[in-house]
Amino acid sequence: MTAEIAILNKNAVALAADSAVTLRNPETQKVYNTANKLFMLSKYHPVGIMVYGHAELMGIPWETVIKMYREELHTTNFNRLIEFAEHFISFLEGNRLLFSEAVQEQELVGMCHWVLAQVQQRIDALVQSEIAAHAGIDHEGIERIIAEVVDEELRTWEQIRRLECFPPDFESELLIEYEESLRRILDDVFLQLPIDHVRNKLLQICAFRITRDWWSQRSGGIVVAGFGGKTISYRYSNHLPSKQ
Repeated sequence: MTAEIAILNKNAVALAADSAVTLRNPETQKVYNTANKLFMLSKYHPVGIMVYGHAELMGIPWETVIKMYREELHTTNFNRLIEFAEHFISFLEGNRLLFSEAVQEQELVGMCHWVLAQVQQRIDALVQSEIAAHAGIDHEGIERIIAEVVDEELRTWEQIRRLECFPPDFESELLIEYEESLRRILDDVFLQLPIDHVRNKLLQICAFRITRDWWSQRSGGIVVAGFGGKTISYRYSNHLPSKQ
C-alpha cells in the first residue's frame, strides 16, 4: 500500500511518498523499499507528481513515462495547475510510441483474461460441488450454472460506476474492434464448457472491465500538485486512478 502526503498552505505545497513496492506471484510476495513515487512534472516550473498503485502503466514504468513527458513539455508553462494535469493526460492518451496498438491489445487481453478466469473458477467450483452432492451433473445442469454465474457477474459490473472519460458507444466499438482477440480469450479460458448461450454477456463483461471504475492490483493513479503560471497560492489536483 502506498502512503503519500501533501502538506498545503496559502504559499506552498510539500509532497512526500513512501518508497515501498510489493512484487507478487501466485505463491509469495516481497516488499522492496527502493521505489521512487515522487517526481518533478516540469524541470522549469514548480509542479510535482506522485504515483500510486501499480508501478507501471501498460507495461511502461511510470518513471519512464514522466521523464519522456518532461522532455516534451520542456519550458512550456500553464496558467493553472489543472492545465498541467490535463496536458499530461493528453500526452498519455495520444502517445503511440509508448502505447502502440499492439501494446494496447496486449493489455486488453491481459485484463479480460483475468476477469474471465475468475468467472470460470466460480463455475468450476459450483459444478464440482453439484457433482459431489448428486454424484454427477448433466449438460443442462452445467448450462444452468453457467447462466446463473454469468448473469450475476454481469449485474455486478453493471452496478459499478462508468468512467466519464469514455464516449457513449465505446463498449460496442471496443467489442467490434477486438472481436477476434476476445473470442480467442473466451475459448482459451472456458475450453470445452458450453458457453454459447452466454457468449455475448461474457464479451460485455470484458467491455465493462475497461470502462468501469473498478480497482485492481494492475490499477494506478497520479497526484499532481504545485503552481500554475498565474497562481498566487497553492493548487492541488488529485486525479482519479488511471484504469490500465
